[in-house]
Amino acid sequence: MYRDLFGNDLTDVVKTILLGIPGTRDNDHLLFLEVLKRTGINPDTMTLSTYLLKPPDSVVDFESVRRTRQRVQQFHPLTRGKRYEERIRRSQFIRESSRKVPHDATTGEKDPSPDPPGVPGDGSEGNREGDPSHR
Repeated sequence: MYRDLFGNDLTDVVKTILLGIPGTRDNDHLLFLEVLKRTGINPDTMTLSTYLLKPPDSVVDFESVRRTRQRVQQFHPLTRGKRYEERIRRSQFIRESSRKVPHDATTGEKDPSPDPPGVPGDGSEGNREGDPSHR
């Protein structure tokens, strides 16, 4: 389990950073750098390869920081950035749009739309009365 230099877990660290440094609320890279600093890692002097060679249980994972930020922002409105509402609206739109698309539950493919009038297969191909192009 992740702990910073003061024994705080990742959720507490992320919440503290989000409240204290507003620029981290919409920028996961900046947030990750701030988390690294609180673990005693100086990103200005440590190379990426040195960081990646550390034992997995001694480093924090970028994806864990991102997920923790999302969870903290969900429950603590003061930690939300300017783009929070936009992200929520976009995800709701995508969910609603995916519900409206008819699809075959077994294959996941869209159901074919019905043929428009005059297309072979609907029985109207032989009836072309009143069609100016057919003489």
